[in-house]
Amino acid sequence: MKVRTMMEPVRQKRKKVTQEGSGVTFASTESDTSRSGAGLALQHSLTSGYTRPYHRSLTFSSSERFEPLAQRGQRLGSEKREPCVARLTDSGWTVMTARFRLPAGRSYNVRASELARDRQHTEVVCNIVLLDNTVQPFKVNKHDQGQVLLDTVFRHLELTERDYFGLHLADDSSDCPRWLDPNKPIRKQLKRGSPHHLNFRVKFFVSDPNKLQEEYTRYQYFLQIKQDVLSGRLPCPHNTAALLASYAIQSELGDYSEAENPPGYLSEYSFIPNQPQGFEKEVAKHHQQHNGLSPAESEFNYLNTARSLELYGVELHYAR
Repeated sequence: MKVRTMMEPVRQKRKKVTQEGSGVTFASTESDTSRSGAGLALQHSLTSGYTRPYHRSLTFSSSERFEPLAQRGQRLGSEKREPCVARLTDSGWTVMTARFRLPAGRSYNVRASELARDRQHTEVVCNIVLLDNTVQPFKVNKHDQGQVLLDTVFRHLELTERDYFGLHLADDSSDCPRWLDPNKPIRKQLKRGSPHHLNFRVKFFVSDPNKLQEEYTRYQYFLQIKQDVLSGRLPCPHNTAALLASYAIQSELGDYSEAENPPGYLSEYSFIPNQPQGFEKEVAKHHQQHNGLSPAESEFNYLNTARSLELYGVELHYAR
């Protein structure tokens, strides 16, 4: 009858290491010694190395490499009954005792550094053009859902009424620019390399500005429509455009004053595409009639006037 000893599993593990190379570490504990009854039984640990080089080690020569690992660990570690760690390297077996472990509270985690390096490869930079024409960069993981980027922008703007807004893919070269889908991974929607460029825009327009509860939300709507009128995306009759521009000036400059607003004070402003001569005078005339309106009231009147436009809230696309 063949008697199976405690040393057989150790020899099998050593043989496996010889075949697979030096990327496997053997470790032993005091409890292993008590269980084996024949010395230090080495426990197989599937790690790729030590967390930090030790100050002192005992190395076997290559000619002694094939001495049974348990016997060698017993001979080197049994004097003081210390746990030891053995590793197969190109120069032979190396045994390190617990005496040379890191002090308490100190560690070097190789895995953490690898994760940090991997995180750099998965992070992407998204440059978001806000409605006030400022550009704000955000770093997100490309494997995250689009909602993660949306929430990051909302937190930056401190928006509470978020259902009306979205991110337009500015990198999209198609005739029909797409919106960032909050339910799909970012990497599947942003095809080009980092940094990516997106526009923060109003996605859903309300028929009545009174439905917007927050003044800051109405301000974002005001900025959006002012951009659409200036770019020609929202066609506007000449008279209505002059009235809208006067509300925008009242919101920005306040009440009209002859001392503070001399003739030509609107020469640096652009309100509509291909702005004709004499348009500034019409805007100034309307501006004089808005004395007493606060910025919030001026923006509300702007929205209330813009909603009567024929193409308000309509997004046009090219037909194929």
